[in-house]
Amino acid sequence: MRIASVSLAVLLLAPTQPALANQAKDGIERCAAIAEPGGRLASFDELARVMQARHGGRDRDAMPATAPAAPPSDRQAQFGLDQRQIRAQDPTLEQPVEQITAQVSSIQMFGPGYWTIAMAGGAVWRTTELVPSFRQPRAGQAVVVRKGVLGDYMLVVGNQAAMRINRIR
Repeated sequence: MRIASVSLAVLLLAPTQPALANQAKDGIERCAAIAEPGGRLASFDELARVMQARHGGRDRDAMPATAPAAPPSDRQAQFGLDQRQIRAQDPTLEQPVEQITAQVSSIQMFGPGYWTIAMAGGAVWRTTELVPSFRQPRAGQAVVVRKGVLGDYMLVVGNQAAMRINRIR
């Protein structure tokens, strides 16, 4: 008689594990479909509470407790957004610097028609294109470095045409 009751218990409890797994899978898919991050997190939290209650809290000690994940920093949350989108989220942010005026402290040729230019503030820039008509600036002369397109920077010396440069230090 005892063997029959144990066999009956095994037969009745066996389907609960696959059923529990299917319910968990359905719940995870439902939560993952929520687009709003706060709502999605709340849905997963509720699913975890429901599954733990159904599971009866067993195996609680089987997995070590983990610290909650740290919230993403502002930089991580803003990764991939352009400056317009970031300022729309927080209008108190400063406008990005689009150009600077700096004084040349020294200039050296590093190849025919290519120059390394040190600024008074310690920044060192290098020209990246050959412009035959470029007249090098003199030490002490003010120059303008401005943002170009696609991450380029442009050097303007006096009334000359701008030329591409990269900051190396």
